[in-house]
Amino acid sequence: MPDLRSFLDGIGELHHAGLVTILAEQVAGLGPDVQVEVEPLMLRFHVREQTLCELWVYGELFIVRVGPAAVVEYRVRNEEVALRALDQVLREYVQLRASGSPALP
Repeated sequence: MPDLRSFLDGIGELHHAGLVTILAEQVAGLGPDVQVEVEPLMLRFHVREQTLCELWVYGELFIVRVGPAAVVEYRVRNEEVALRALDQVLREYVQLRASGSPALP
């Protein structure tokens, strides 16, 4: 299975690759409890066993789905929407951390 860096290198030619890279690196860097699952066109980030968010890569846009039920969705074509999606991911991360997880080391 490819790792995060290989995935990001592989989408380098896409129009929105820079935004995907920034968003993915920020989410992965939220804490040591964030794990990434890499699929051919998608990244899935987990906190413990719960889905934090998914990033789906398409032609001229990418989709960010946030939360365990993926009920909040952003269709990202520009930096403004990417930042809103990142803000939502951060809020979800804080909620997941607050819902009974032990303190980070």
